[in-house]
Amino acid sequence: MDTLWSSINDLIIKTIISIDSITNSCIDMYVPYQSNCFDLIGFDILIDDNLKPWLLEVNMSPSLACESQVDVNVKVPLITDLFNLICIPNKIQKPKKSNKSY
Repeated sequence: MDTLWSSINDLIIKTIISIDSITNSCIDMYVPYQSNCFDLIGFDILIDDNLKPWLLEVNMSPSLACESQVDVNVKVPLITDLFNLICIPNKIQKPKKSNKSY
């Protein structure tokens, strides 16, 4: 399993290196304050029977809309991790369950 994750990591790093000049050109053109911005990049990776990862596509700024329960189950933890990574504190309080029955 460590070998699989290592291969996926290698694939992602090589992909980011390959798009570096294009990404930097876009940042130079459209982002006035580069030190305080980030972009989420989505990687679609297929893993074959031999546990070899294959890059299918890369999504720049993938949609974070939640149109189904599967979207909620996948994207809410992703957004939470993203905010934790960039040090935005979690101020959202989960609603307390009420013991009242109506």
